[in-house]
Amino acid sequence: MTSPAMSDQESSFAGVFGEVCEPRIREILDQYRKAKGDLAPPMDPIQLASICNCRVQIVPERGSHEGVLIRSRGGFIIQHRRDLHETRKNLTICHEIAHTFFFDSSSPIPRRVRQHRQEESLCFSVARRLLVPEEPLHKMFESLWSREQPLASLARLSNVFTCSLEIMADRLTTDTSLLRDELITFWRVKNATGAKKHAETTRSFNYSYEHFRKESRLSPELAVVFPPYQRSKHLYGQVWSELVDRLLKGENPEPATMELQWKRRVEGRMRQERIPVCVDARLWAKEPSQIRLSSLDNFGFYGVISVVRRLES
Repeated sequence: MTSPAMSDQESSFAGVFGEVCEPRIREILDQYRKAKGDLAPPMDPIQLASICNCRVQIVPERGSHEGVLIRSRGGFIIQHRRDLHETRKNLTICHEIAHTFFFDSSSPIPRRVRQHRQEESLCFSVARRLLVPEEPLHKMFESLWSREQPLASLARLSNVFTCSLEIMADRLTTDTSLLRDELITFWRVKNATGAKKHAETTRSFNYSYEHFRKESRLSPELAVVFPPYQRSKHLYGQVWSELVDRLLKGENPEPATMELQWKRRVEGRMRQERIPVCVDARLWAKEPSQIRLSSLDNFGFYGVISVVRRLES
């Protein structure tokens, strides 16, 4: 007979998330609502931890681990580093809460009953849903989101839920498809120290899009239009040219409309297409919950954040 742990190890990501994680998320949020009266943001990670029999402790800044889950009599201890930014601290606590889903807490000391090769990814998915529950997200999205100013809207929602821009981007695209036509990309300078020193010395910004690590969030529906290969081969270069020529130089701080040149295989033949999009971009400051709106005169950035919105359905 196959053990439960081995069975979970071989199960699909979606299977484990649906069978194990989603019921626990609903249970935790229901108890949180009863304790707090509602799910109004920002969520309190300490209260969420208490619901899962977890005590939270702060430890000195040492080691590479931002957080750790420790089994103890009657529950768990979550430890996180003292130096974490508030948004990272919130994510870390919720991530460690998610690890408790793989233990049986009915024993005096919890024992592991499940394992999965993608446990870390599962825990990040759970953490996002605990930090940004779907019900209040829908309400805040309806009142705060502006299609004309997507980056400002993203910052507002992140501040309301006290989460990072990346977490909010995931919740709006990959997780919920609230944004069906927007592709949010975080452009991180591969060598931030070198880029800053170069910019201060030459007073110029001549990096190409290849000097950046690019992490994009988009809905499953939009992923069909902009698959990874096409994003890398066609989209990023054209968008970067637009960012440098107009947005980052401060000549046009407002979102700009452009047409992407696109090659698509149709009935076995490559066909040239044009996809109209709206591009909004800002320098991304070192503070992860802020968006730097100034020009390149101040080189305290380590990347760029951009939103590409498809203008045709």
